[in-house]
Amino acid sequence: LALVVVCAIAASAAAQDLNCSGTPNTRPIWTAAPVLVASVPNASLYTAGDGVQNISVIHVYGTPYELGYAHGSLMRATIANLYVEFFQYLAATIDQAIKFLPKALRDIIETRGVDGALDLIANLTAPYTPPHFVEELRGLADGAEVPYQTVVRVHMFPELIRAACSMFGAYGPATKSGSLAGGLMQLRALDWGTDNPLRKVPALLVYHPTQGHDFAILSWVGFVGAMTGYSQHAGISEKKWYKDAPTEILPQGVPWHYLLRDILQFDDSLTSALDRIVAAKKTASIFVGVGSDNEMEFRAVEYGVDTARIFEPSSPFPGYAPTPAAHPLMAGLVYIDKHEQPSNAPCMANVLQKYYGRIDAAATIELVSRLQTGDIHLGFYDYVANYMYAAVASATDPVVNAYDNVMFRFDMTALFAQPAPRS
Repeated sequence: LALVVVCAIAASAAAQDLNCSGTPNTRPIWTAAPVLVASVPNASLYTAGDGVQNISVIHVYGTPYELGYAHGSLMRATIANLYVEFFQYLAATIDQAIKFLPKALRDIIETRGVDGALDLIANLTAPYTPPHFVEELRGLADGAEVPYQTVVRVHMFPELIRAACSMFGAYGPATKSGSLAGGLMQLRALDWGTDNPLRKVPALLVYHPTQGHDFAILSWVGFVGAMTGYSQHAGISEKKWYKDAPTEILPQGVPWHYLLRDILQFDDSLTSALDRIVAAKKTASIFVGVGSDNEMEFRAVEYGVDTARIFEPSSPFPGYAPTPAAHPLMAGLVYIDKHEQPSNAPCMANVLQKYYGRIDAAATIELVSRLQTGDIHLGFYDYVANYMYAAVASATDPVVNAYDNVMFRFDMTALFAQPAPRS
């Protein structure tokens, strides 16, 4: 059992009030190599964890269709059960999201249900969806032995949901005195609630495609869009946009979670990733975070149907001027907390200021647990060591949120070098 204990560096909250609602997560970091469970042609299933808190690590290899087929055949029973539960969940909870949706989608949900809305989104985004995603989803459907339309519907749900998330990118002066020695650390924390069935099937999907880079996404079994991911060449983060984002515009463009995955697979610099974002026909109003080992820097982007505003550490807080007092500008640091923006919550800035100059994995773990961000999952990326850290909510009740749960550290050099299983 390989464990690294994160030592408490900070004084207690009583001694140093950071205006945060949470307390530091002091659980050991899990660093043991994943253990092989099963394999099929072009895919292997590993597990990391102690049997109480686990995460699946799924390697897939090949062409787009082969990637999907291998994933589906390896995890066939899990995917079939998950999809049934997931659509039941969407039908039961759509009322919570419907007020944020364009009227056309609201009307369809009232007459044809959630399936009708997902089908409309699929039809609207189809002209902009790269062919390799179509092929992968066909492979996933064939391998899992579920209808292709069902797989497509599952992959349209990110265009319906609203989640409160956090991100940061720290580099240069923000990390120069710590273990990163000026290199890049990037966070993506997903706050989406823990009442949905995806919580039961977390997975780190490690892709070895025939085209582009090897990359990994922190996701769920049966879902191949990228909400959280890393390739060393690039890492991505995402958060819902501010409260005035347009709500009456139908999603007619490339699904945002497909575009973010293409950044991981095909881009090797901030310049190429940002060019992709600017050029794309976009759907959602979100913040996107992009880091790269080429520049060892991070940018945040206001990403919308007709928007692609790029922000760096010297920029005013994205979208707002003047910069809120609770969001001071710091060289080499771009950050957005989980709250509605512009946020005047001081916790995130206070923790980052506390560790400024030596922001590292230990600081990031304290940040997410004090801020209580990343309830269903979170990932952060050390571009210097080529580590991806991940945490997921517990699969069993009572729920332990990801930010309070075991943190897994994955050696991405080893995972990306993992050979394909023998046929």
